[in-house]
Amino acid sequence: MIGLFVSIFLLFSCSKTEKPIFESVSLLGDWTFQSENMENSFSAEVPGNYVMDLVAHELIPHPYMKANVTDLQTGREDVIYSCEFDKPAMNFPYQELVFDGIDTYAEIYLNGKHLGSTNNMHRQFRFPVDNLKTKSNQLEVRISAPLNVLDSLIAERPLVLPEDFAHMRKAAFQFGWDWAPETPSLGIWRDVRIEGYDDFRLISSWVETQAIHDESAELMLVVKLDVKKEAELTLDFQSDDFDFASQTLSLQAGESVYHFPFSIENPNLWYPNGMGNPFLYQAKLKMKTNNGVSQKNMNFGVRTIELRREKDSIGESFEFVVNGIPVFAKGANYVPQDAFLTEKNHEKLLQSCVDANFNMLRVWGGGIYEDDDFYALCDSLGIMIWQDFMFACALYPGDDRFLENVRHEIQYQTDRLRGHTCIALWCGNNEVKNAWFDWGWQSVFNWSAEDSTRIWNQNAFLFNEIIPKILLESGIETDYLSSSPVWGWGHDESLTEGDNHYWGVWWGEEPFESYREHTGRFMSEFGFQSWPTKASLEKFHQGEPIEIESEIMKAHQRHPFGDRLIREYMQHYFGNYENPQEFAEMSQTVQAYGIGEAIRWFRTQPKCSGSLYWQLNDCWPAISWSSIDYYGEWKALHFAVKDAYAPYMVYAVEVDSKLIGYLVSDAPEGRNLTLSLEWFDEKGLLVFSEIKSICAEAYNYRDEFVLNIPKSLLSSVDWQLKMTLSAGNETLATYNYFPALF
Repeated sequence: MIGLFVSIFLLFSCSKTEKPIFESVSLLGDWTFQSENMENSFSAEVPGNYVMDLVAHELIPHPYMKANVTDLQTGREDVIYSCEFDKPAMNFPYQELVFDGIDTYAEIYLNGKHLGSTNNMHRQFRFPVDNLKTKSNQLEVRISAPLNVLDSLIAERPLVLPEDFAHMRKAAFQFGWDWAPETPSLGIWRDVRIEGYDDFRLISSWVETQAIHDESAELMLVVKLDVKKEAELTLDFQSDDFDFASQTLSLQAGESVYHFPFSIENPNLWYPNGMGNPFLYQAKLKMKTNNGVSQKNMNFGVRTIELRREKDSIGESFEFVVNGIPVFAKGANYVPQDAFLTEKNHEKLLQSCVDANFNMLRVWGGGIYEDDDFYALCDSLGIMIWQDFMFACALYPGDDRFLENVRHEIQYQTDRLRGHTCIALWCGNNEVKNAWFDWGWQSVFNWSAEDSTRIWNQNAFLFNEIIPKILLESGIETDYLSSSPVWGWGHDESLTEGDNHYWGVWWGEEPFESYREHTGRFMSEFGFQSWPTKASLEKFHQGEPIEIESEIMKAHQRHPFGDRLIREYMQHYFGNYENPQEFAEMSQTVQAYGIGEAIRWFRTQPKCSGSLYWQLNDCWPAISWSSIDYYGEWKALHFAVKDAYAPYMVYAVEVDSKLIGYLVSDAPEGRNLTLSLEWFDEKGLLVFSEIKSICAEAYNYRDEFVLNIPKSLLSSVDWQLKMTLSAGNETLATYNYFPALF
């Protein structure tokens, strides 16, 4: 018998003395699963995943260990997930069975009655229930094999598209990426519950900042309701920090949005990490009818965030402005923390971002819309979120059924996430425009001119009309970018406007120095691979010897020529290493050097307003571009990033045959600083030193100066410059410049 428990009202809570008008009962506990090829059923984890259920019962080896992923067979079996439960002790006229996430195509049965279907892992599905028994209700979720469904979808649609996964609304990365294994599995991957309510259901509520003045802020409380029948509603928004007048509403049946303006005197503003305190106001939304009361805890920040895109002498800016202050975005691209979406540690990973001076993450469009607690943590930690919609590196169908499914997805996810203070940008997709113009698909797939036009038009319609229309009609004022990057890295415009995914380093096999010649207005993707840490290598080798060209390492390298590139860059910058442990360590050293230098350079360039490297984390133990490996271990890159993203940064580089020094600060206060320059010869002896006094202004301070190399060192390249920035006895930043390759 499944264990039932009333939730502690993550959405709602009610006082002990008043009858609740909403209750939620989670159906998490004694689930079972059985595939079409099994004689017996087994206990299941819900939320969970079919492959991990197989692993738990030792029916298959763990795909992350050794080279097991090469033998993983998934995606071709239908699976039934079942549970039995007693009728919840709630008495409401409206009761619904709610699935926050089913992966992906399923038929839902309750006591033998077909309630409906699901067809999108990125959506919530709700089914009215009216056939609950007092005891032993039987719930079945019959999930279809995703690859079989995909075959049928492809057969139904006349046009061949470049990526098969585009036909279904399932996380793209699960179909294999150059950092992720091919794991098109299935499961009930988010919460399942029964909700009961009177009169209406709260869809979403949020607070918008309308304007910030010197001594006050104008805000708007917005409440979106699904009203079942006419009712009188009294609404209070209670807080110790501000006043809000009680409101009485006459509710009409249907979905409605209600707006309530209010103000806060002398507000505490929310700022990104490093700019100030990410202050959040705490309030309770209390809703009362003649039938009872419910309330929801709400946290919100007072802030404005704008993506400023203005014509200038270079082209067009691409700059985030928070509370009127331009911000250099410092961060990385985020991918799901587990290939099967079963393991995660948001708190540890996001704290590692704060510790490395991040102020932004880009939630990449080939993964998932993250859990609510992920965004709540970003709110509290001051990490702005660039939120892609879940479309990546593909061209998508344009039939009515597909687009209607997408409309529901976009509406649900924006309703769910829009109230988070951290949301700084909505983005339609990752690299769809880039792919169309630069990847040669038109000739590869031999489309006719008519078909080619149709495919592009249906994708332009999705990202340039459907999604922005939903945002507009929903009253969402957060900026929207239709596709990232605005221009691919082979276009001149990628250096003068929009954001830039620069892959000349790595894919183009160019040296790290080419970043200096290809700096865009905002660097939203760039990166280099490395091996995981020694401790992580030992975990997935499980006692097997660690070898550079072993079958195990080949299984965990998903890029077709990744190890060759790592070796070639390593040889160029640091020399040859054949011992596996040294190779692993030096791969991280190369990555840290190249990407660390790139970030420092980007921060010195006035035209560049952001650096989001690829990528922060891993979804499994892999050789990848991550700075933190799957097990949460910091690679050398994350330490280098911590220094490169520090509030104060110093740097030196040769530009046009001159050695140029830089000091950059985005600290929120001005400060008197001392820069020490120490020159050492090939023997490590101090040749010359000098001190520069600098008065650094708050937020966006840059200083550029020519460094005069001591004459005694001009005939050699075997010397070192040590730069040390300090304030009093506090060292704020250091940098060591070497004129020659290591």
